[in-house]
Order: sequence, then structure tokens, then C-alpha cells
Amino acid sequence: MTHLLLAVALALTVSAAPERPNLVPNPALEVASPQDGKSPAGWQAPKVPGAEATWDDTVAHAGVRSLKLTGVEPDRMAQNVTAWRVDGEVRGPADVLFSAWIKADNVSPEARGSYNVLFKDDKGEVLSNQAVTKFG
Repeated sequence: MTHLLLAVALALTVSAAPERPNLVPNPALEVASPQDGKSPAGWQAPKVPGAEATWDDTVAHAGVRSLKLTGVEPDRMAQNVTAWRVDGEVRGPADVLFSAWIKADNVSPEARGSYNVLFKDDKGEVLSNQAVTKFG
């Protein structure tokens, strides 16, 4: 069984005004979702065949939690996009700084991943999908 541990802490800030708050809800992943208490508030991970997405308390960069993706059936997982997702809102022209901490363990040579930013319009439709970094 191949496992991929992907722990992500995402910080989205407007660099032109560093005193402004982080634009990502629950950026430290410490607040539990009121719906189930088993995932971080504001974050979603669609159920995908071959993969498990968990809110992990065994590995963390800062604080006590991280987001984890595990490939339990790599052949099935490779056919789907597995991701933790959160929306942050930026209005008008702005310089934006993205950062993430990513850790991978037991990644097979054919595995791959990326850290992407989706740009959406006011209706939530994706305008572009930009890979910020790729690994694997």
C-alpha cells in the first residue's frame, strides 16, 4: 500500500498591507467544523475513490494539526483529483502572497502533486487554475 502524506498549512495575505488579517478562514487549521467536528472549519475535501483525506493531529508545522491525504488505492486515486480546499476572498487589484508547508512520505516515483490556486469570478466559476508548485 502506498501512502502519501500531504500536510498543508496555507497562508494567504495581501503583501501591500501586512497589517491586514489572513484572508484564508481558519488558516492554522485549529478550529473544528461545527457540522462534524472531524475536519477544520471552512475547509473541504471531496470524497475521492482510492484516497483518504483526514484532519491530522500527529503531524503539524505550527499548532497541533495539519491536513493529510493518503493514497489507499493508488491506481484508483491516480484517476481523480484529491485535494483539501478553502476559499479566501481578494477584492480589487492586490499583491497577494501564498505560502504552504508541504511534507510527503512514502511517495512512489510515479506519484505527483501540486499546490494550485484557483481564480474565480463573483459567481464562483473558475477563471483559471494556476499551479504554484509541483512535486513528485
